[in-house]
Amino acid sequence: MDHNVQRKFLQYADFDALASEMLGNGKSPATISSYGHTYRVYKEWCRVSGVPPLAADTEDIRRFLSHLEPEFSAKSLNPKRSALLSLFRFLQKQGLRSDNPVAEIPTYDTNRTHDRDYLRRDELEALVAASSANASDQAVVVLSVVNGLRDTDLHALTIEDLHKDGDQWHLRLTARDPVSVTPLPPVSLEVVRAAIGDRKGGPLLLNRAGNAVTRINNARTLRRVAARAGLDREVSQSVLVNGMMKLAYERGARAESIAEAVGRRDVGSVLSVVGKPSGRHPAHIVADALSGSEGQGGILDSADEFLRDVAVESAIPVVVSGVALEIHLRELCQSHDLEVAARKRGIGAYAEALKTHGTLPKEVWRQVTVWEDLRNKAAHGELDSLDSETAEEMVRGVRRFLARYPAG
Repeated sequence: MDHNVQRKFLQYADFDALASEMLGNGKSPATISSYGHTYRVYKEWCRVSGVPPLAADTEDIRRFLSHLEPEFSAKSLNPKRSALLSLFRFLQKQGLRSDNPVAEIPTYDTNRTHDRDYLRRDELEALVAASSANASDQAVVVLSVVNGLRDTDLHALTIEDLHKDGDQWHLRLTARDPVSVTPLPPVSLEVVRAAIGDRKGGPLLLNRAGNAVTRINNARTLRRVAARAGLDREVSQSVLVNGMMKLAYERGARAESIAEAVGRRDVGSVLSVVGKPSGRHPAHIVADALSGSEGQGGILDSADEFLRDVAVESAIPVVVSGVALEIHLRELCQSHDLEVAARKRGIGAYAEALKTHGTLPKEVWRQVTVWEDLRNKAAHGELDSLDSETAEEMVRGVRRFLARYPAG
């Protein structure tokens, strides 16, 4: 390699001009600017790595591109590979190299697909853990994973949007129409405070230039953190928020609450991501529940499905969970050899027998009678006191009761 050529490259001040000289006429200004930027980055990497830039071999080029991978998608890396390919092709034409070290490196696969458009819980946990090295990175990841915020939300956040209402801290989401708020659980509040530091105002999340984070900044953050987390897939804001929605839905959050959290007006768009409740008609599910053809756990799963379905009245999950409760109380009585007269059999009679036997404490018996009353009201169409919150509390309470007092 001619050392004068090497020196000329290292001293080049206008890499856009170099790109233009190599590419000739016909290339757009955007392409020339993109190549020029790649040469500047490559030159700096070579300086730090101690690699002669124009004498680099294939392994050196691989290392350089690997250095960029956490920051750029496959679609963005291919033009950078092309810029280096053109550089060494130019050197070949000038008789300064006999080979092109980039030619042996394949293009990046931009069509790689995944069987999931969301991240699983373990992947979300790994991503959050890997983000802890940088306060701003961690805030971007946690606010996306836990609160379901998107790029527009993150860009618009200011320190002034952080406020306390009673005992709960919130962030005002001014990018949404209408303006809304998101509550900050301890993990979210902690990363927000870390990102703010001792600043008193301005953008809540800053990029390296000291400005509000942008979509491009966030995309690079997610790629960088995903690489640290060892996730072998593209991680975008979309798959991140989809993962948040699925996890929330699986843990019992209602579809309309999830839609509000992530700023979606159409509940159907949430259900299309998280998976709709059972496609079976409610009549079939209730019939199975009443016949006892599925275990109590399965019956309560059906109640959970009804809770999530915004088109279903709150009375239905109350009735279904009441079925599970009655079957379980009957089995508890049988396991203790307690006889209940046939004409009296029901939640109240079974619970009374178990209280008398000493199996159920008085306060638990009292709660069971409350559930019995709710079940009876729901079954007879007395719906005034049956809202979604009451129904959810009963389903969760019955599930805890079954776990605390196993039959057999």
